Amino acid sequence: MHIEALGVDRYFEELVRALKEINATEYALIEEKYGLQMWKLYQALENGEIPEEEFYTIIEKADSEYWQLDGKLGEVLEVYFVKVYKELIEVMNEEG
Repeated sequence: MHIEALGVDRYFEELVRALKEINATEYALIEEKYGLQMWKLYQALENGEIPEEEFYTIIEKADSEYWQLDGKLGEVLEVYFVKVYKELIEVMNEEG
């Protein structure tokens, strides 16, 4: 969904909620810490209100924290989808 269509605050709330739901809490913390700030700086950059360096400073901080997690998101997603798949199979077996 488009950020503007949902509203920036709600978008980041939903993103953080979804990350927590799949047990990607470290990623949720990064979004809570930097997400809204990055969006606001992006908008300011697009409007010519700030220099690029200011925008990229926060991007580099968030990016650094993200890469320190060393790809854990893939592992978390795999565990989540295996769980969901098993639940789906159980429901289908109960109905069938």
